Amino acid sequence: MGYSSSSAFTFLITANILGNHYNSRQAFPSNYGYVPGPKKPSARLLPFFDDIIMMCNYSNGEIVENHSNLWNMSFAVRSSRGLTSPVKTKITLLQDENNIYRGEFISFKISTMDVYDRPRVFGGDLWYATMYDQKSKFGTMGKVVDHNNGTYSVYFYAGNAGTVAFRFVLVLQREAIMFQRNVLRTTEMRAAWTGTFVSGNVTETSNCFLVREGTWKDKCEYPHPKALGKSTFLCDPPKSLPCYTMSLITVNKRSGATVAMDKETQSLFRSPNANQKVTSSPAMINIKERETSAVRDTDMYTIPSCEADLKAPLSDGYWIKDRWVSLVCQNKKWDDVIEVQRCLQNKEIYFLGDSTTRQWFQMMVEVVGYPINVTDKNWRPRVKSIPDEYLVTGEDDYHWNIQDLRNNITMKYRHHALSRHSKIPIIVFLT
Repeated sequence: MGYSSSSAFTFLITANILGNHYNSRQAFPSNYGYVPGPKKPSARLLPFFDDIIMMCNYSNGEIVENHSNLWNMSFAVRSSRGLTSPVKTKITLLQDENNIYRGEFISFKISTMDVYDRPRVFGGDLWYATMYDQKSKFGTMGKVVDHNNGTYSVYFYAGNAGTVAFRFVLVLQREAIMFQRNVLRTTEMRAAWTGTFVSGNVTETSNCFLVREGTWKDKCEYPHPKALGKSTFLCDPPKSLPCYTMSLITVNKRSGATVAMDKETQSLFRSPNANQKVTSSPAMINIKERETSAVRDTDMYTIPSCEADLKAPLSDGYWIKDRWVSLVCQNKKWDDVIEVQRCLQNKEIYFLGDSTTRQWFQMMVEVVGYPINVTDKNWRPRVKSIPDEYLVTGEDDYHWNIQDLRNNITMKYRHHALSRHSKIPIIVFLT
């Protein structure tokens, strides 16, 4: 509250009649004639059994504002509050189920309830929602929007006409997510490795770990901002060898900090709390075809050209008969080898990531024209060089290149710097 140079000033009075406590807080300088003290202010207090806040005119004592924060004890009840229940939670369709056409969005509301039939007032639960038609091999994920008040909106794109079913799964409750974020992820040195140091005929080992916060003293430090961000990979110094002689990292499952979890916390990650289907999931819905099936997604839904930093749509797209249809951007199906080679001629392509990225790398080798039929069973083995056509180089499965000599196309795969694989060659840190 401020003050002005006018003749009337205001100050704040608070009172609690039940506790017989009075207090006045000055809202303007003491040289204007008011000095705070224990003396009871000369104001006629109203007979409420609660806190009364008055804003009074200093010149004549007139009450200009009166705020009563009544705490009615007659509303007191004995109650309980529980976790989000997949049994009690309600899912509501927000439109007429008899009037849904291909190309429209289907909207649902998730109203979370706990085991005591009490509405949840916080968000933060992790949901997994799908819409599918097994007959036509159509499927899509729902986009979940958390309103942070216990309710969620879910949007599906009706990309195909037919009868579809829905599945809503409570993956993790808010409390499990908070434990992961506030306890598990903030615990330093949870993962540990053994560093192997080699120089000539001398081989030594030491314990290694990741640190993000805090300080350390006398450690071998291996910063790698591009791969580890603000975290730092540290090792205890070997007995005699210098830090730079480390050549291999091996997972150490016996070392590393542990995170204590009591039975209540452990239950958050198990049935009936985790990964549970919501029992009130809606029944099947029939998506109607438009007047003509020739109407395309782009006729009903604006799909931008593919470029960087596109705004995320309400749906990323859908699968139809083993083919992905993107709603993010107007992607193209590249199934003509000659066209692919012409597009990538004289270019380098980098694949940086884990084993999933490695699968994409192997698939790209086939798309470019290397004679291999990649399947779930044969994507791991390295392909071999073909004289005058393909040159394969690299240290190991973490670091290798394939060059199409005829079209001057180079594809490079690099595994991320750290993993929980049994052995990680140090070459990974150098790229």
